Amino acid sequence: MKSRLLVLIVSLLTTTLMMGQDNFSYGIKAGLNFSTIIGDREADAQGMELESGGYSTGFHAGIVFNYDIIADKFGVSPEFQFSIKGGKYRYEGPGSLALSTSLGSPVTIDGTRKDGISISQSYISFPVMLYYYPVKRIKVSAGMEFGFLVASTGSGGAKLTWTDLGNEEQSISTSLDYNYNRDEPGEVKSDETATLPINGGGTILEYPTSLGAYYFQDMDNGNLFKTFDMGLNADVTLFATKGISIGFRANYGLLDSTNDRADFSQQNPSENRADKDRNLSFQVSLGFNF
Repeated sequence: MKSRLLVLIVSLLTTTLMMGQDNFSYGIKAGLNFSTIIGDREADAQGMELESGGYSTGFHAGIVFNYDIIADKFGVSPEFQFSIKGGKYRYEGPGSLALSTSLGSPVTIDGTRKDGISISQSYISFPVMLYYYPVKRIKVSAGMEFGFLVASTGSGGAKLTWTDLGNEEQSISTSLDYNYNRDEPGEVKSDETATLPINGGGTILEYPTSLGAYYFQDMDNGNLFKTFDMGLNADVTLFATKGISIGFRANYGLLDSTNDRADFSQQNPSENRADKDRNLSFQVSLGFNF
């Protein structure tokens, strides 16, 4: 399916390039992305949401081909684009962490976990747009976008807080250094560890200072984010001159961007989630048309 879509997109580009020069033009564009990942949020037993999301800033750059089916009025525009999407993710709720101890056996600490991470997703995208000029210097477009994920990373931090046997509040913090396409189950990103005495100093906890994307998993369930994505585009382009334009685009993902086998509950790391996570992105572009 993916290969057929790619062949179709390449064919459209090739056909456009071979069309008559009178109706054909091309250009380049680049700009900023404001992106997030939307979907169902995990909630506690009382229905309070434990997860939240936010927008992150990325960039895009690409080549645009235009073919006027009706001169200066209506046409088709295939594109080739490199685009960084993603979003911010936060979790605050019940959580746990398995730690080694001075007693020689690991223990699992249950408490309240706070995670904050910024996710960066690099896509090679192929938008195919139909455009229309309602007036001379304004172009409105709508179409589909087909994207292939080539890199997927995240960075941030996590903090676990709990009350020990001596009724003292304790906490540990670790950094999150995720490579969703390469990390292994149980992987830590640094040999460095930190220690924390608890229960009046009778027990010493040892914990990693930097965790990988699948640290809490004990088997390979595949990458969290899927390679292929598809979405709807809508945009408006304003022409300052015939060769210079400013574009505004909204992109809404139609497919679940996450792999359910690798998408686990934060409250219960052994429980899979079958929710839908979709990309949502807004672009602002500066274009040069030839």
